[in-house]
Amino acid sequence: MELHELVADVVPVENGYQLLAREKTTGRFPCGLAIAKLQPEEQPPGLRTVEATHTDQAYWVEAFRGVAELRDLQFLRPVSVRPQRAGTETLCAAARAQGADLLLLYAPNRYGPNAAQVLGVLLDAGACRAIATLHASAAFTSAGGVEEAPDRKPGDHRDTDAAFQAARAFEQHALECLAELIRSDQAAPTTQPHQWKTPPEQRWWLYRYRLRG
Repeated sequence: MELHELVADVVPVENGYQLLAREKTTGRFPCGLAIAKLQPEEQPPGLRTVEATHTDQAYWVEAFRGVAELRDLQFLRPVSVRPQRAGTETLCAAARAQGADLLLLYAPNRYGPNAAQVLGVLLDAGACRAIATLHASAAFTSAGGVEEAPDRKPGDHRDTDAAFQAARAFEQHALECLAELIRSDQAAPTTQPHQWKTPPEQRWWLYRYRLRG
């Protein structure tokens, strides 16, 4: 897989994240974040929306726990995206329907017995515009320099499971990316100047001063 399969005309990054425009914003946060998991298909070639497992969702919730600038976290499901092989405009529309202003697209990709990567793009759902690109990868070999599929060995091998480690690294990159966006954002004005004036007959303080005089 390559990044342009998620969103065209974006700059790829290697094991980290990259903001596509370092601009100051006003009022972007707090906001909702939608997450869409995509999966490659061979026939016909492309990506389709799949439902994140309960385990996937639990890891994402834990990754963003305590980030007060995120009002809520939504996970797009195939039933809410039609067609499932939808483009970014359809996915952004589905995110907006869930009340989310940001959309994170990500696609896990195992490309060897114990080599994996996760590609991702963060978008402004309202403008359907890419804000950042993200990537994480991992690969492990045995003492003999051979990749061995961890799911074929008994026991817990998460510490040397490329798919597991790439997923956790990608979540950390996403958190750091959001943290930088939050630091670059300033709160929108909460009060607006009013245009009304109190009529003379309702200015009670004037009558109080007259009585004192």
